Amino acid sequence: MPSPRISSLTLLLAAPALAVGPSTQLLNNPSVVQMRADDSELAATATGSIVHKLIDTSGNGWLCVLTADHVAQAGYTRIGFGNGNPPATSLGGASSLVFSASHTGADLALIGVPYGPADSFFDSISPLALAPADPASRVGTTFSQPAFGATGVLDSATQRMITVDRAGVQGFQNNTIERTRLFSIPFLSYSYTALEWDFNQPGSIASVPGEGSSFNGDSGAPYLVSAPSPVTLDDGSIAHVFSQGIAAVHTYGDFSREHGWLGSGDHIPGGGIAITHDLAAWIDATCTQVPAPASLPLLAVASLFASRRRR
Repeated sequence: MPSPRISSLTLLLAAPALAVGPSTQLLNNPSVVQMRADDSELAATATGSIVHKLIDTSGNGWLCVLTADHVAQAGYTRIGFGNGNPPATSLGGASSLVFSASHTGADLALIGVPYGPADSFFDSISPLALAPADPASRVGTTFSQPAFGATGVLDSATQRMITVDRAGVQGFQNNTIERTRLFSIPFLSYSYTALEWDFNQPGSIASVPGEGSSFNGDSGAPYLVSAPSPVTLDDGSIAHVFSQGIAAVHTYGDFSREHGWLGSGDHIPGGGIAITHDLAAWIDATCTQVPAPASLPLLAVASLFASRRRR
């Protein structure tokens, strides 16, 4: 394979907007949320996953949202549900609690988002389960990546996926973990094991149904590996989209306007930080601090861990 252009991959971290493609592959996983920098209509968003929820002693709901650390450090600490960027509909921001895992070298963060009084919508939220594993065991695993942001259309003549700007619409790509990589960015103190994938020519033997790519600043999206459901694609074929089991969180990829697939001469792989057993334990322990350990009744803590263990 061509050598990845690591300089290009690192530039991705400066732009946390999220994107997946192709453009016709739409999805609505309500536990995958937009990450926003403010409560205005935005040209771009990042992505996060609700992994826990609880109700404090005052009857207020809190959500624990998993995303990439560089998304949180860029100020994307508000969340929005559903498609579009309507103003005054997001939660969090200055009132959010940010827990960074960068002290371990992981480009991973948890955002504690205050929901307000728990209501029927809060009750309907079903947090995503984690799927920790030894990273090497994930090679060959097919996953789905739901995300918000720009997308792409295929151009077979040029062997490219061409970027189409589209913010705040949840789409997905399917792909396969091809390898693990020790991804290191010393000046940002990030160093971790990533699960890496290639953008294969759609319809080729190496591709999977629903295969796509990630785009400019695609960060924070989950790689889901369990609970598949059939989805009919634009060409009439069937793809299975996973809706549970976070195996990794997306952190880097191709940010150019035209994405060459593997073998085109300028292919850049994408990847995300693997959820290991140690990181899953950190997520569990950290979410007990949302909003603060002393304020959580024992039943709430028990409920939080029960949601983590769902499969």
